[in-house]
Amino acid sequence: MPARSDRHWPKLVQHTMQGFLRFNTTVFKASPALLRCAMERRPPTPRELRALFESLGTTYIKLGQFIASSPSFFPADYVAEFQHCLDRTPNLPFPIIANIIESELGGTIQQTFRSVDPEPLASASIAQVHAGILLDGREVVLKVQKPAVEQIINTDLNTAFLVARILEIVSPVLTKSAITDIIEELHQSMIAECDFIKEAHNLDTFNAFISDHQIESVFAPRPIAAASTRRLLTMDRVHGQPITQLVNSDPATTTLNQHALLNALHVWFLSLTQCSFCHGDLHSGNMLVQPNGRVAFIDFGMVGKIEPSVWVAVLDLYQGIRAADAEAIAGAMVSVGMTKRSVDKALLAKDLSIVFDIEAQFTGAQSDSEHLLEKDAQRQLSALISVATRHGIRFPSAFTLLLKQLLYFDRYLDLLAPGTDLFNGDFFDFGSLSLSDFYQALGDDTHTNINA
Repeated sequence: MPARSDRHWPKLVQHTMQGFLRFNTTVFKASPALLRCAMERRPPTPRELRALFESLGTTYIKLGQFIASSPSFFPADYVAEFQHCLDRTPNLPFPIIANIIESELGGTIQQTFRSVDPEPLASASIAQVHAGILLDGREVVLKVQKPAVEQIINTDLNTAFLVARILEIVSPVLTKSAITDIIEELHQSMIAECDFIKEAHNLDTFNAFISDHQIESVFAPRPIAAASTRRLLTMDRVHGQPITQLVNSDPATTTLNQHALLNALHVWFLSLTQCSFCHGDLHSGNMLVQPNGRVAFIDFGMVGKIEPSVWVAVLDLYQGIRAADAEAIAGAMVSVGMTKRSVDKALLAKDLSIVFDIEAQFTGAQSDSEHLLEKDAQRQLSALISVATRHGIRFPSAFTLLLKQLLYFDRYLDLLAPGTDLFNGDFFDFGSLSLSDFYQALGDDTHTNINA
């Protein structure tokens, strides 16, 4: 036993030193901005805070994205500013990436791959992606985790947790444990994204679900188990275009693209009840359309299983938004929201009506930009959450994230298949799942006659 403990000492010392250095770096970078705000007796502006987060890297970029997608927790001006917090980081030199690949595989690159392109396809905070070719000639992509990512995340979020706890103690304005709960949730999510074995399992599970339901219109890349580890994920390379880039095509291609989108959304809804998880971040860039109309779902690092009660409430609220029915929206908000005081539903509906009057001013020419489409969805979501907050209603983070996903889908349909309603009979009845079946699978019998 002592010998085994001794073997762990070098790694423990290394991790402790890395954590200490990271903490010092964070303090060094953050101190000037925070001291300036303290001297001026003001909080950092949204732009100042975003610039600081981006300079601190991995964890804080993710935290910024969490702020951008959580309007029920953060002020609207900060939510809007952090929409620009993109998960892009400078490329690591290929020799560093090559060393990681060889360390993970326990041999040279040439023993597994015919070639690996030194120029990355993408570089984000957690991983860098490269194209490669296996010895048997198959095209693949390699998702390579950057050095010391987990140690950085643990150090950063432990520091953030400590600061948040102090703020909650000294500030009566902050709801007790609200910020620390968010940090804990983010910590769990980011550590889960660092385990590429789990992501490979997610790919296998989703493809098994596709196979079991004999679905040919949607698929996911297959992981290459012999060339994958916890920090290296090798999978089939998928060629295609993000789904929102397929506008202004000839009539035949437009029809193909419409069917591709509808098939993709149908499969995603089907996965809510028929798969052990659903894709948790299905923006248009994660739906790649091939020339034959097949759609590849990519990036399965973020998945989730949603409670039926949350889904029912989200669907009710979404349908109220589509119909601009303020009373229906108010009812859905009250049913799922967390509040410490009674809510005047009539007054809430009145305030929501004002939001829809303002929303009408934004209608006009459609954009084929994914960023603008999703920014528009976020703006609408922020407006609704702002009204709820004024009435003392706070939503679970899963609720707002799911609603945002539906608002994304709504805009993709308006762009590629205008006039299509997610919840009409035609949309849900071209496969194995009708809307009534969907609600019954969720365990809710009160909605089975909707749209009947």
